[in-house]
Amino acid sequence: MNLRSSLVCLTLLPVSMFGQWELRVMAGGGAGRIRTDLYPVTGRGEYQVVDHRFSWCVGGTLSHALSRLLQFSTGLHWSFIAGHDEHWHPGVMIRSTDRAVHSLCLPMMVDVSLWRFRIGTGLQVATPLVERGTFRTFPSANGYGTPTSEEVDDMGLKHTDFGAVASIDIQLTKLTQAGLRYYHGLQDVKDHTDGSISPHEPAARSDVRLPDIAQAKAQGEGSTR
Repeated sequence: MNLRSSLVCLTLLPVSMFGQWELRVMAGGGAGRIRTDLYPVTGRGEYQVVDHRFSWCVGGTLSHALSRLLQFSTGLHWSFIAGHDEHWHPGVMIRSTDRAVHSLCLPMMVDVSLWRFRIGTGLQVATPLVERGTFRTFPSANGYGTPTSEEVDDMGLKHTDFGAVASIDIQLTKLTQAGLRYYHGLQDVKDHTDGSISPHEPAARSDVRLPDIAQAKAQGEGSTR
């Protein structure tokens, strides 16, 4: 399973000037999306729905003028990105997942100032610090079994996330700006070294890992000979 996050935020940025340095305090909310690939079997009519959930970001940005039009910006941001996905078999939902990740982010951007607007683009490195997932299955939709729900606070994510970030701000007053910020994750943040695909899989719902399962299977085959 691949996990990539994205976030769109409307932001308000109070500004303080110190010579060629500019300090901005950012806070905003918007829509987050954790894109997953559950590999539905399209030949059987299965499909996946990936939906947005309310997300937000806060932090501070420090900018330095490179020229009359260009600035370099960096800072520290705390972001909360949530997402929802569903796996559908023809006409029925067989599983759904809600994910939420809190991350500490370090953006590095180059901004261009044009009239009252500032347009920026760059890269962002983040460290997921708090993660939570709720995994639900609905086998009864196919006429057997009972629904299950499992909450986890460890989704097996990597220690770093990496992506592209872009922003556009407009000067409202001398010391106030408003803007739009977009982050797009570029890497799969799921750690696959444990052999687990997702908490739906038996290997991720206990201390059993795929090598243990293979060993148990081999022992079972040996005992039947």
